[in-house]
Amino acid sequence: MNDDDERLIALLQDAGTRDRAEPASLALSARILADFDAALARRWSVSRLVDAVWPGAPAWKPAFALGLSLVIGLGVGALLPVYGAPDETSIASDASPGLDFGGDLR
Repeated sequence: MNDDDERLIALLQDAGTRDRAEPASLALSARILADFDAALARRWSVSRLVDAVWPGAPAWKPAFALGLSLVIGLGVGALLPVYGAPDETSIASDASPGLDFGGDLR
């Protein structure tokens, strides 16, 4: 082995002893675990969403109500005739300019 190899091995061994982590204190461990539990409680879930929509109901009731309202809405929309407002308005570009400054614009 040459000098570079020996220096590299010594540096790697020194880095291995320096990089060893010390164990966390009990207070820090407890705080990390408590934060994990709090973050898990705030996490989005389907059951929390169902409780927000219809508290205390089983999951199929809000889904059924949404599906039923969708079917009713689509049925009413398909069966009722579509009435549009009469188009009596004109767009500015459709009409000729009303100002005449010397007779050149018309």
